[in-house]
Amino acid sequence: MSLNIVATDNQGQPVADLKAEDFQVLDNGKPQPIVLFRLNDSRHPAPAPLGSHEYANRPPGTPPGATLILFDLLNGSFADRESMVLTLAKALSNVESPGNVYLYLLTNKGTLYPIHALPERGPGTAAPGENWTGRTRALLEAAIQKVYGFRPVDDSDTGIRVVATFNILRDLGAKLSALPGRKDVVWITNGFPVRVNFDGRCRDIVVWNLTAPCSGNYVDFTLVLRQLAGQLDTVGVSMYPVDEWTVGEGDRMLVNEMLDQFTGMTAGRSYPSGGTKTAIPDAIQATHLNYTISYQPASQNWDGKYHKVKMDCTRKNIQLQYEQGYIADALVDETSTLMQVAAAGNSDVSSIGLRATVTSGGSPHTVRIQLRIDPSNLSIVQQNGHYAGQLTLLYAVRTAEGAPKQLSKPTSLTLDWTAQQYDSVSKDGILVAEDLPAPEGTRQVRIVVLDMRSNQVGSLTVPVGAALEGKR
Repeated sequence: MSLNIVATDNQGQPVADLKAEDFQVLDNGKPQPIVLFRLNDSRHPAPAPLGSHEYANRPPGTPPGATLILFDLLNGSFADRESMVLTLAKALSNVESPGNVYLYLLTNKGTLYPIHALPERGPGTAAPGENWTGRTRALLEAAIQKVYGFRPVDDSDTGIRVVATFNILRDLGAKLSALPGRKDVVWITNGFPVRVNFDGRCRDIVVWNLTAPCSGNYVDFTLVLRQLAGQLDTVGVSMYPVDEWTVGEGDRMLVNEMLDQFTGMTAGRSYPSGGTKTAIPDAIQATHLNYTISYQPASQNWDGKYHKVKMDCTRKNIQLQYEQGYIADALVDETSTLMQVAAAGNSDVSSIGLRATVTSGGSPHTVRIQLRIDPSNLSIVQQNGHYAGQLTLLYAVRTAEGAPKQLSKPTSLTLDWTAQQYDSVSKDGILVAEDLPAPEGTRQVRIVVLDMRSNQVGSLTVPVGAALEGKR
């Protein structure tokens, strides 16, 4: 089990000097030994510039993490829309480095509309550098004017809006999963109750093969909510919902319960009306400095039930923000599916940082790839005084036809280091060098790396034409 933690002092400032021994973790009331502790600090030195024939899925200058602001028109009162546009514009105008801040509308038709969209990642893609936040008001007003219209469903059918919102949030999580580090979603919404009153139309509703059961007049979406929150947390997404609208239907206690469940399972934080101006800087700050702590619950704890997590800091006057619960489903081995999806995808995935140098191989129709894997986002745990992990590595070739083909079967890479070796790898990366066959027509090779402990994936596509020409 991995926890993403934000630690602040009494003034709300981040605390960057905590150690593993400063934390205590309880899982359903039982103390847990910490097997992984890591400070994630964007103030660390930037990676070195790319060398000759070197490529990366995280180009130098790419900001760590991401903050995505979701302005929810589907679940909101439109009476305060103009005021919210001004609030958002003011809050974003204070953002000094907006390179990893993004803005979307959840339209009243139940679709996503990008105002400042997430980047498309691919070989050679530059880090986003546009300072767009000074134009937030004009961008928002133009976008709302374009997308605003009558809902295609009855405004009173909260259940339809609930399912549409869950689908949108899941899609956002999938988009954000390709980015490295912590990803925070500031969800500006009126929300909806976790138990929805359907009156005489009440019935069980199936969402993603999960049943939201009907009891009396109410459909309970708790199971679906917890499933979604767990999926978001797994890919490093934390929710920062702001119940910004003061006018609207529904029981506010049930709405707040729904928002609090999201934050409690994703290491986020919820805010009352007026909280947008605080939520945005809080979320941005959390992406820049946070901690990762992992513990390994006993095998009998993987019971498929909801587990409560409690974390304390032995140092005084420290406030912790972390996952307060999770569904204890054992990690499913999805190695084959995840690697095939990454190999065939339209763009690279940077959840695991990869850099590679491409040169000609030792024999005709081969290329030599020297790969450097960034260990900072890997689940490397301490076992018997050593640092251990397990990776799977795959190379796929892309020809003029474009369809990827595996060059070889996935290979396993076992990590087992002493403390001194781990310190060295933390600075220099994990080095892997291999000569690969390059069949006729080969244009690119895609490298895919999977962390077996977390199911996180990184991929990098490198051109090989120049290296092959050098051998002819």
